[in-house]
This record gives sequence, structure tokens and C-alpha cells, in this order.
Amino acid sequence: MTSATKQPAEAAASRFIKSAAESFPRYGDKEAVAIMLDLSTRTISNLMKEGCPYLALGKRRVRFDLGEVRIWLQEKYGVRRVGRLAAGAEQGSEQ
Repeated sequence: MTSATKQPAEAAASRFIKSAAESFPRYGDKEAVAIMLDLSTRTISNLMKEGCPYLALGKRRVRFDLGEVRIWLQEKYGVRRVGRLAAGAEQGSEQ
């Protein structure tokens, strides 16, 4: 593949990634993280005590970078996708 034909594909991928990133909020409050992870806000408070990254805005207000929270969970707990989707992806990589 030449660089001339590769550039439009890279540009399209870049536009897709940018539009996907814009469709999801980057920051959320404790309730948004709880909804994203299907956990209670109390559990999110406990995760904060364990080191979950957050931004303190004053004494009571906190915000979370949702991407950082996902990365932190993957690193701390070894979160990985399981089930049919993961099995199909693993089979495809073995071939």
C-alpha cells in the first residue's frame, strides 16, 4: 500500500476516533462513574480510598477522567473482557 492510498484511510480513522471521543463525556462525577461501572456510589468512594484517580474541585466536589478510571481498573484488578467476544478475538489472533 502506498502512502498516497494510506493517508485517506488514516484520516478517516482519525475522524472516526475524534467523533467517538466527542460523543462520550471525558469527565464525570461519582454518580456517572457508578453508572458506567454498574456499582454503587459508596463503592466508588471506596475505590477512591484505594487510589482511583480523581480531581478534587473544592472540599466536596470531585470529577473523574473516565478514561483514567478505566485504565486504573485494568492495571489494579486486571480487568479483561471475557465471553464470546473475547473468545472470537483470541481465535482470530491465533490464525
